[in-house]
Amino acid sequence: MYVEDVTLTGPISVELAEELAQLTSCHTSHIILTCKERRLFVGMLPLCLDDLELCAGDTITVTVSGGYRPPDMEDRQALRETVDLLAKAGAA
Repeated sequence: MYVEDVTLTGPISVELAEELAQLTSCHTSHIILTCKERRLFVGMLPLCLDDLELCAGDTITVTVSGGYRPPDMEDRQALRETVDLLAKAGAA
């Protein structure tokens, strides 16, 4: 299991939420986002985006586990890709 906290520099756009959700089709890892006392699979982010009201300064905890292609390496790659995409939040 790999965990990393990301502090948003701006809101997550619908397009970015959809890009994050697409990670579920690229990895066997379970990618879970935790923010504002809520936990959700990254694939559900586009559906929950309005309810979460994420904005600059919010911290999201990314937890990745269960990948098996190959074990351990996939989880690290999925975590890095998720964190890198979240870093785009608020970018012009």
